[in-house]
Amino acid sequence: MVTSKRIVGAEELNVTGNGTITGTAGECDFDVSGSGITYTVTVSGCDDDGTVIPRFAAAGALDDVGNTGPESAVNSLSTITLDTVVPYVLSFTTSQSTPTNATSFVYSLTFSESVTGVANEDFTNSGTATATGCTFAVSGSTEEYSLTVSNCSGGTVRPVFDIDGARDAAGNDTVAEANASPIITRDVTAPSVSSFSSLQASPTTSESFTYSIVFSESVAGVVGGDFTNTGTASGCVFSPGADSGASRTVTVSGCGVGTV
Repeated sequence: MVTSKRIVGAEELNVTGNGTITGTAGECDFDVSGSGITYTVTVSGCDDDGTVIPRFAAAGALDDVGNTGPESAVNSLSTITLDTVVPYVLSFTTSQSTPTNATSFVYSLTFSESVTGVANEDFTNSGTATATGCTFAVSGSTEEYSLTVSNCSGGTVRPVFDIDGARDAAGNDTVAEANASPIITRDVTAPSVSSFSSLQASPTTSESFTYSIVFSESVAGVVGGDFTNTGTASGCVFSPGADSGASRTVTVSGCGVGTV
């Protein structure tokens, strides 16, 4: 703060008694140093976050001959915004279904406020995740970011945003709250047939008979066209039942004479 005339004693400029805050940060502590026409006012201990605009009270200073001034209160021309609230991950979501064999999938990352410094290396695959080799590519700005995860091996994928991975305009670093994403299971193992058998006695005159086929895991999409007869009988029709999970009952009918 610079005055137009030399004033007497720093105690005469003690804005603890002669100043106020006109911003939104509530009451603050003031520490004054200096002499002559130039003084430094240090503001600390404000009650709340918000704007800080110091005001020097009318008649708060005294010159050599006893004149007090200024005639009316003077606001600082500089407004400072006090922000001590740390940003955090507000949501970390994905629309990707699980399990999946997709080679890449996208997460949406939303922060509680605008941040910068979000980088690919801020993400790791951790928690209960077992997939390895994942690569992360992040894009976006302010509060909204998009994370593409690719090249993962089979297993569970759960990207985590590192603590201190970003900061807000005031320099507050992010915290590790609510930073873990939903788990996606990447399944790259093809199902196999564990058993394919029939209890039908052979030879037989039966016009139809059933087989039981069991897969290594739960499957879908099993239809009659998936089956053919490698024996000598012709005209066979295959009708898999609507069994769920890993097993199906397949009815074979319409076969001519021969092996099935």
